[in-house]
Amino acid sequence: MQKLTAALCVLCLVTAQAQTISVLNPILDDAVRRAQLWGDVPLTSSMCIRPVHADRVLGIKDPFGQDSIYDFIQAGGVDKPLNLKIQDKRGLFKLQMVPINVKFQYNSHHDHGWQDGPMVPNRGAQVFASGGVYLRLAKFIEAQFAPEVVYAQNRAVPNGWNPPVRIPMSMSDRPERFGTEAYQRNFLGQSYLRANLGPISAGVSSENVSWGPGPYTGLIQSNNAPGIPHLDIHTNKPIKTPIGSFEMMVLAGNLRYSGFMYESGPDQWGAHLPDVYRVPARDSLIRLYSSLAGVYNPKWFPGLSLGATRSIWTEGPITPGSVPWPTYLRLAVSSPTGLWYQGAYDQMASLFARYVMPESHAEIWVEYALDDARADFEDFFVSPAHSRAYQVGFRKLHEINGKKEYLDIGYQLIHCEAAKEVMIRRQFGWPVFYDSDYTNYGQIMGAGIGTG
Repeated sequence: MQKLTAALCVLCLVTAQAQTISVLNPILDDAVRRAQLWGDVPLTSSMCIRPVHADRVLGIKDPFGQDSIYDFIQAGGVDKPLNLKIQDKRGLFKLQMVPINVKFQYNSHHDHGWQDGPMVPNRGAQVFASGGVYLRLAKFIEAQFAPEVVYAQNRAVPNGWNPPVRIPMSMSDRPERFGTEAYQRNFLGQSYLRANLGPISAGVSSENVSWGPGPYTGLIQSNNAPGIPHLDIHTNKPIKTPIGSFEMMVLAGNLRYSGFMYESGPDQWGAHLPDVYRVPARDSLIRLYSSLAGVYNPKWFPGLSLGATRSIWTEGPITPGSVPWPTYLRLAVSSPTGLWYQGAYDQMASLFARYVMPESHAEIWVEYALDDARADFEDFFVSPAHSRAYQVGFRKLHEINGKKEYLDIGYQLIHCEAAKEVMIRRQFGWPVFYDSDYTNYGQIMGAGIGTG
């Protein structure tokens, strides 16, 4: 299979004081991480809850690409191709453009696509485009409107062969192909409206978030699926205490279905299954979702970040408007027993660590996650591999000619496949990670590898 991906970012902003760097803008998102490895920005952010408020946390005055702190910008800066902003001298009002982000992808053989947001698994050409405007009022109210549009040819696999087996839709909404026609969809994208009160921000958003230490994907939250429209409360910079600093994020929203259905099979003859087909009525169905993440940066170990995440969601469709909003928050912090009168629920959690060594321009990380709660400690120690996933990795920037020429050496291992106990322990479904409806618009919200 040949795969061609090209990205074009028109970096058109000047100074910004609160903007976040989208995890769907890999050029800038990774440049911020490299800046931390170079030692050019402080270790004040764990980079484990993204997007990052680059100015508030790291002192980057132009998070959208014109700051000389980036290793792809010369020390003297560059001429700005577009300088579209309106602001008053007191800084009480600012209106400016959001970078235009265009990505083109071509798959010659298989319908494939991981860690690319609203883009879908596709054979053929696919285009993603986003852009918009940013507004700040009175220094603490900010809004961004940055919609996204996706168009994919969505061609059939050669010879028109469909798989002989699919995951049952009662278990997960994961079509391998999004219909039989060309695919086009619009999303709110990286839009938000929030209030910043000191180190705490609260508001409504449809941004993609990424949790965990890995630079390319997370196990619980990542950029693999479209962003979830949600309410959130989060730290826009670490909260300092005598024992170190803390970061956190709590969000609650609705997960959407892909809008397609399919037969799971296999049939009695083991033949290839019929095509995936469109069902517009499924567009209005939702699932409740609530999630939280926290990170602790010990005072005595600069560069070390220790964190945890937890997500919980309903399985099966919920009628929109039938559940009051306080239920979402209760779902995040307490047992959901007795709450669900329309379906079951599932949950997952992870523990992770990241250690940054700016003197060596290097980092290492590890994350261990579980899907399904353990009955007790005995259950955990006897069967630690039950529906678990993990990732480990390292990265080092090796200088050749300073930041102008260097080697970027790294490795990331993600394991989501079921353990051998799959043959003897199957209660509550298959003992694999992502064993249920952990999707948004038909794509897994964690690692694109899925169940492995």
